[in-house]
Amino acid sequence: MSTNEIRIFDWPTSKILPTWQERSIHALIWVIGLIWINIPSLDLTINIFYSEDYSLLVPSLYGTMLNALLFYSVSEKTMAGFTRFSSRTLVEMIAFFLVLSSIEFLLDLAYDVAFYRKDFSMAGENLQGNFLLNFLFFFLPALIFGIIKGWRQLQSHQNKKILIRDGNKKIYLQSEEIYYLESNGNYVNYFTKDGTILERVNLSHVEKTLPEYFIRCHRSFIVNGNHITQITGNSICLKDLTVPIGRTYRGDFEKKYGDALTSSQPQEAK
Repeated sequence: MSTNEIRIFDWPTSKILPTWQERSIHALIWVIGLIWINIPSLDLTINIFYSEDYSLLVPSLYGTMLNALLFYSVSEKTMAGFTRFSSRTLVEMIAFFLVLSSIEFLLDLAYDVAFYRKDFSMAGENLQGNFLLNFLFFFLPALIFGIIKGWRQLQSHQNKKILIRDGNKKIYLQSEEIYYLESNGNYVNYFTKDGTILERVNLSHVEKTLPEYFIRCHRSFIVNGNHITQITGNSICLKDLTVPIGRTYRGDFEKKYGDALTSSQPQEAK
């Protein structure tokens, strides 16, 4: 699976929480929150359940897991598509929110009917509460968190220079100065705004060192997604340059820039 593929059904990943300190802080927040809402003396009401009689205990356990999945999946999706956020990305996130909220509603309903009211009298309130709470306290914060993380990552990449060894010379370029890279045997050509630079290196090795918005679109090409101006069929336009989309890499490319692809698909480069 390509490192550029955006996966929505992931628990917290290294992209969202890259250090053990961040992961520890987030885990601590979730655990403290779980314990706090179950303290009987607080007599908290969450949706249709109460902490006073411990009816929150079971719903809060599965609810925390579902809410965490929702929060980090939406955050990752937002962060991964930060520079190319599309309507399809938003639709996918909303659909994911609706699916998880529906699952939580059905679990809450089954728990309420089995152990408390023995009927469906609170189904409407339960449905409204689940969707409203999940949207306000997890979906919207996840969007904001993903935007903040995406912006910080973008700034970090933009401030980090890329080292290119041209013979005995060391050349340092900002990532935005590079349009695309092309494999040329045992060498890689860097096409920049000031011309072409040749480095003796493997394209796959270079790919691992580049920012996330550089994406492999062909066995011989990597493009800077921030410079894409048009996508038609199996061709990518960057300024006045054209790069092919290879059949092997098209799936991963579509996941990130799918909305920009046209429906026409002529014979593709392999």
